Amino acid sequence: MRKDIDISFSKHPLTGDLTVKTESAARKQALKNLIMTNFYERGFNLDPASSVTSYLFEQMSNTDVLSLKSRIIEVVEVFEPEVEINEVVVRKDRYDLVVDIYYFEVNNSEEQIYSLSLG
Repeated sequence: MRKDIDISFSKHPLTGDLTVKTESAARKQALKNLIMTNFYERGFNLDPASSVTSYLFEQMSNTDVLSLKSRIIEVVEVFEPEVEINEVVVRKDRYDLVVDIYYFEVNNSEEQIYSLSLG
């Protein structure tokens, strides 16, 4: 069973302890953290980074979309082994860049979707 501390650091209403995310919610939080990490943000560990925010103010060409998809897939495959990506869809939503990740979790045959707004 997967558990992570909720990064909002909110208190549990009954115990006063930090709230905890489990299973799918914890996995989605981990996906967001991996994807939104830029190079050099984690000290001397350069590996877990995709630098997707560098695409925010660009005119997105087909090459940029493919590059963005491959960066996301690469970082998730390496650092989140419990997730198998089925498809990554990048779309413009007015002034925002939205990434939809369709994936399967280990030991779960139901496809999950995670939408992440980069703007």
